[in-house]
Amino acid sequence: MRARAAAVSATTAAVLACALAAGAQAQPRTPPGTAPAAPDTVLLSLGAAAGTPRPAMSLGAADTLRFGEPITLVCDFPPGSPAIPDSVAARADWFAVVARDPSGAQPAQRVVLTLRPYRPGPFRLAWEGEPVPGPVRQIAGRLAPAAEPLPVRDPRRLPRSWWLAAAGLLLAAAAIVLAWWWRRRRRARPDGAGEPLPPPAWLQAARDLDALLAERLLERGDGRAFLHRLDVVFRRYLAARYRFAALEMTASEVDAALAALRHPESARRAAARILGRCDELRFAPTAALPSDGRGLLAAVVAEIGARRERIRYTPVPPADLIESERCWERVLAAVAGGKEAGHA
Repeated sequence: MRARAAAVSATTAAVLACALAAGAQAQPRTPPGTAPAAPDTVLLSLGAAAGTPRPAMSLGAADTLRFGEPITLVCDFPPGSPAIPDSVAARADWFAVVARDPSGAQPAQRVVLTLRPYRPGPFRLAWEGEPVPGPVRQIAGRLAPAAEPLPVRDPRRLPRSWWLAAAGLLLAAAAIVLAWWWRRRRRARPDGAGEPLPPPAWLQAARDLDALLAERLLERGDGRAFLHRLDVVFRRYLAARYRFAALEMTASEVDAALAALRHPESARRAAARILGRCDELRFAPTAALPSDGRGLLAAVVAEIGARRERIRYTPVPPADLIESERCWERVLAAVAGGKEAGHA
């Protein structure tokens, strides 16, 4: 009996051993080096240009990372198979590659990436969507799991002192009165009303014309240079007389500017005619004749003399007035004599 019981026990033990071995073979085996992951684990997937082999990837940080903080990832490519650093890019939208070392289009054996994650929770490294062996890392949020929002406090009551309200009303009323007074003052006094009037424009024009005649350009046969100087003198006179940028305008623009300033039509037409004729002679293919220069000088002198301002409205130093009068007399004598008189 004892021998029979021992044989039954041995048979039973053998059957159980065979059953356990068969069950172990039927269960799927976990790949070596790959730890089981939580259900919400995402892939930190990278990729590169087509044909780039999978590198050995390692994180230069602790197992737990912070949301939004940069992390360092080292990619070591197989020997003899370098990769282009700029081609290594993210394959998921929850993190970004913010820096590469090295960078550019030169192949490199090792590429160090700086990543910035924007999703808390567990993750695993991957290449082109395929997980690589390694542990599951954790990205922690900014707040601790047990953190609670700050309590809402009651709003602070504003003081209800009557004198504060009265002071505010008085300040507002004073500001309104001051604004009304300033607006009325600006309307009653146009811009530039308190500024002194500039000297009459013909005073400086007389000195400029006298200096031009003293150079005796027409007698030397340099009519083009004479017309250039005469054009500048007349434009300076127009700018000072009518207060606009005549030096930077064409003849038609001068006419339009004088019309916009509502000056007499005779002044507009004369200025445009003189400037147009001067440009015609200055830029003509042939040299200007002395008679052309004298004729244009007579037109300029006639226009300036017809519109001379009255001295009594503008204080002018006596020395400047006497000098300008003498220059004007010499210019008139030169025009009347038909040559550059007064400068022999």
